[in-house]
Amino acid sequence: MMNVMKQTLKKNSKKGMTLIEIMLVLVLVGFIASFFAKDLFSVFAGGQKKAAKLAIQSLQQQLDLFRLDCNFYPTTEQGLEALGTAPTAGRQCLNYAPKGYLNGKKKAPVDPWNTPFKYESTGGSEYTLKSLGADAKEGGDGDDKDISSADE
Repeated sequence: MMNVMKQTLKKNSKKGMTLIEIMLVLVLVGFIASFFAKDLFSVFAGGQKKAAKLAIQSLQQQLDLFRLDCNFYPTTEQGLEALGTAPTAGRQCLNYAPKGYLNGKKKAPVDPWNTPFKYESTGGSEYTLKSLGADAKEGGDGDDKDISSADE
């Protein structure tokens, strides 16, 4: 009797999963994942908004350092590129930091949606810096809503 049970166990242990069992597992995993996908995407979108706000705050600090050295903010035409390389057009900065204001980088950073930040200034003492959100267009709601330095 024991020998028969051992032989049966050996035969069954060599048997793998059938195609139907594999498909059933995949369907169940997909069904469960569909419940959590919406929550995952909203968490990811919330993270991008926070990242955009932090990037704006960092750029504000770098713009303030530029203003301390140059006595003005870059003009709209000079843009955020003035933080990476000394502006050659418009008002000139006599005390421009040798490595710029972007920690040695030459290009201005982009927002979490890989879109350049929008920068506007008269070159005086005020500016507006914003991310256009997920849709990369002015205005919007939800994930598409603009994130601006003026909102803080």
